[in-house]
This record gives sequence, C-alpha cells and structure tokens, in this order.
Amino acid sequence: MSDPRGFKYGLQVLLQRAQWQLDALQCALADALRRQQEAQAALARLREEQHAVRTGAAAAGQRFDPLHARAIVQHLCQLAERVQQQSGRCDDAERACALKRRECAEAQARLEGLQAHRDRALATHRQVQLRKESALADEQWTTHTTTTTGGLPMASEST
Repeated sequence: MSDPRGFKYGLQVLLQRAQWQLDALQCALADALRRQQEAQAALARLREEQHAVRTGAAAAGQRFDPLHARAIVQHLCQLAERVQQQSGRCDDAERACALKRRECAEAQARLEGLQAHRDRALATHRQVQLRKESALADEQWTTHTTTTTGGLPMASEST
C-alpha cells in the first residue's frame, strides 16, 4: 500500500482556517453559555428574594403597620422591575447562545466538507501512487526478465 508521502493538499490553508474559526466559535459559545447561566442564576436569586419578601410581608400582615407595609410594597415593586429586567437579560443571553450554536454548526459543516474533500484527494493520490508503483514493478520485472534470458525468448515461448 502506498503512503501519503508527497501528498500536498492545496486547500490546507482553508482547512486550518476553518478549524481555527470553529475553535473560536466554540469558545464564544462557551462564553455565551456562561453568561446565560449567570443571568439565570441572578434571576433565580431575585425571585427567591421576591418570595422571601412576600413571605415576610404575609407574616407581618398579622400585625399591620402602614409604614412597614408601604416599604414592603415599594420593595416588591422594585424587585418586580428588577426581575423583569433580568428576565430580559436571560432572553437576550438565550438568543445569543442559539446564534452561537447555529454559527458553530455551520462552521462544523464547512470544516467537515473540507475534511471530506481532503480525504477524497488523499485517496486519489494513493491510487495514483499505487498505479505508479505497479507500473514501476512491471517495468523492473520486464527489465529483469529480459536481462536474465539475454533478450532471447524463454523456453515456454519458443514452442
């Protein structure tokens, strides 16, 4: 079997660039996923705080204090606004992740296309090399046979 020595892939630069682009996009996706998780964690903390304030307000409701109730309502309104803002950030982070996933999938497809093309070119190169090696072996055998018989036909050929 012939080996790939001597094989030079003309699109190697593009193949390497496609790999680098995929690597960069995967890093960007990892960063987007981290930001999404952070946004979701912040939203969860805000909702927990909101729940705690509501629970505390319900317990305080048994001994009604109008000033305290007003402060709790203001705090709950502020929390509701912050929850809404954070929810928007979570949605933005989710969209960013979806975009990065699509970009990664497209880059992966480009890379796989180039790799498949390279593999086909290598297979063609190997076939060409095998043909050359076979032709050389045939030529050497013919030369060897002609030299050992002195150019005369072999005994089986003369009869």
